Amino acid sequence: MLTNAEVRAKRNIQMSFIELLKKQPSDTITIKLITTKALINRSTFYRYYQDKDFLIADTFSFLLQRIIEQNPNDNTPKEFISSIVMYVHDHGAFMKNLTVRNRAASIPLFVNMIANLFLSADSIPNLNTTMQSNIKALFIKSKTPEYMAYMLAGGMVSVLYKWMNADMLQEPNTVINLLMELVDLTNQI
Repeated sequence: MLTNAEVRAKRNIQMSFIELLKKQPSDTITIKLITTKALINRSTFYRYYQDKDFLIADTFSFLLQRIIEQNPNDNTPKEFISSIVMYVHDHGAFMKNLTVRNRAASIPLFVNMIANLFLSADSIPNLNTTMQSNIKALFIKSKTPEYMAYMLAGGMVSVLYKWMNADMLQEPNTVINLLMELVDLTNQI
């Protein structure tokens, strides 16, 4: 378990990375830029992260946790999806720099992370028990819940990616409804 100082050091690295992402795509952000912004040595960065991909994954997890913490009363998949879509909408440039403008393979990373979130909903800190049950219910009928989770995560990430790549011209509610259609299709399979 990390000490308080180690948690603060990691958070400093993440927040510095997020600040840089507000201005430029992640694949143009170097470890040197991150360490300069965070006022740390390279060795400190590598104490916590094997490489930038691990930082991207950790930052994405941090953002999902932040969305969950800011919306503690989300009880239904639609409320949870709405919270995510509105976060993406409200932080458009940053999210595009993290995903769309990143030439690295970020889509598989995000699909994997969201599928794992679906599959481990009961162990997500601060996610209320009603939402945990609703997420688990999406996959309980499936003979292959892991594949179903990846199918839904892949569809959701692809829709969000397409929406961001098209400069979010569709209204957020249109995207929310489309993502809910994916959830409904998952329930029918």
